[in-house]
Amino acid sequence: PLTPIGLVATAGNKQVNLTWSANTDSDLLRHRIFRSTTSPGNSLIDSVVSGSTTYSDTSVINETMYFYRIAAVDSSLNQSVFSGQVSATPKAPPQNLIATAGNAQVSLKWSKVGTANLKFYHIYRGTSSPASTLIDSTSAGNASDTSRTITGLTNGTLYYFRVTVVDTSGNQSGFSNEVKAAPFGAPQNLA
Repeated sequence: PLTPIGLVATAGNKQVNLTWSANTDSDLLRHRIFRSTTSPGNSLIDSVVSGSTTYSDTSVINETMYFYRIAAVDSSLNQSVFSGQVSATPKAPPQNLIATAGNAQVSLKWSKVGTANLKFYHIYRGTSSPASTLIDSTSAGNASDTSRTITGLTNGTLYYFRVTVVDTSGNQSGFSNEVKAAPFGAPQNLA
């Protein structure tokens, strides 16, 4: 069978999601998923039927690096050469995100994450749910920068926010809880 291509691993909270390009073999039977905590990933953990191009590994532990490869199997049970190897480190997302609205601004605060090798917290915003536009990256080197005030917002507009954490290897956690807030103007012309 043709060697699988385009394998990508995306870490989340207690899971790693794999995606790859569709295989064009007419007699493709399945893809085998291989994983290990040391390179190369060579322990068979599961298989998916032909036509599938995704797999979610939910038997992983946060803060552990996993290596993955896949192989195609045809109807005669011939196995292809392994795909290229990818790796990912699942991470717990920031917790207890809260938003406090102010005049043309929203203040965000969340709990410190116990993730090793922190580099950044990413802040996402949107005017609809889920918040998906990256608007800021706060330094997380000391793990204590757990707040940010977002300014320049439009009063009366409802904004949604989520936060992730990124480590020094570029692994990003899943999203925190989502919060929403609408900035408001202060009363004017008090006499």
